[in-house]
Amino acid sequence: MDGIMEFKSLFPKGKINVGQAMYFRKMADGTMVIQLDEEVLGTVRNGWVIESFFMGYLDGQKPLSERAWTSIAQGIQDLLLQ
Repeated sequence: MDGIMEFKSLFPKGKINVGQAMYFRKMADGTMVIQLDEEVLGTVRNGWVIESFFMGYLDGQKPLSERAWTSIAQGIQDLLLQ
């Protein structure tokens, strides 16, 4: 439960404006950095939360964001073709 609360606490308290971008970056050390535009909001260290978050986006059956899923798939394909 602590990991979920840590994850939740990093999100902005107000609304995110149109045109702003949230980034979720999995780092080499296994942590996940959450960023809003250029501002780093914090780091998640709970491995279960991180894996569950990314698997939710990468699950081909019902992705949370079709656009994000397509972008991630294209990025992986581009890396493999380099």
